[in-house]
Amino acid sequence: MGQNLYYGLCYGELKHISMVENGLACNCICPCCKHPLEAVNNYTNKKVFYFRHYRGKECEGAIESALHLLAKEILLKTKSLKTPNYHFDYNQHNENSFFRPSRALIFDNVILEKSVQINGKKIMPDAICELNGKQIFIEFAKTHFIDVDKKARLIELGIACIEIDLAGQKLDEVVLANFLNSDTTAKYWVANRRLDKEFEEEQNKKINEQKIIEKQREDKIEKMKMLNDEKA
Repeated sequence: MGQNLYYGLCYGELKHISMVENGLACNCICPCCKHPLEAVNNYTNKKVFYFRHYRGKECEGAIESALHLLAKEILLKTKSLKTPNYHFDYNQHNENSFFRPSRALIFDNVILEKSVQINGKKIMPDAICELNGKQIFIEFAKTHFIDVDKKARLIELGIACIEIDLAGQKLDEVVLANFLNSDTTAKYWVANRRLDKEFEEEQNKKINEQKIIEKQREDKIEKMKMLNDEKA
């Protein structure tokens, strides 16, 4: 699996290996396949503490599921997130499309996995972050990402949404919390109608300013032409 499993589910609550009893007394199950876990955390043993599946094959989705749950817990606990840079073409790798810088936000409230009805359509994001009466939807991904239909629905409904790619992240609370509050292209806007409108307004302003400059230049040329005609 590449990483050890350091978190298990104990009666629906995510528990670190250091917080539970040794062996099957941990009362934990795999966050992905729900198979019983055995805690390898005997303090007389100097090896690394971790969870393993009890009498079963190790689950390939365990790390991904644990990362997903831990990221949501961190967001719920800290209520903090550094938003991604906004690119008007929604390509975070295109430096030429950069429009608005990232912002460090402290939310008023964070709601996990709540289904919402908007204009008769149901959406359930990983988290809904609320600030000053506005909402940002957060989706965490590692191998499964927002599909075309869901993206179109978010855009249609005017919902601001950030997707966060957890691939390559360590299953470590401190490391993951720092990641969520850092500048990285692994976080990107999926939709943001307000920033789209700001970009459109700024572009229109530049076009209008250019038109004024062009008109002033044409008027100047026409005036010079009239003066030359009078002299002739």
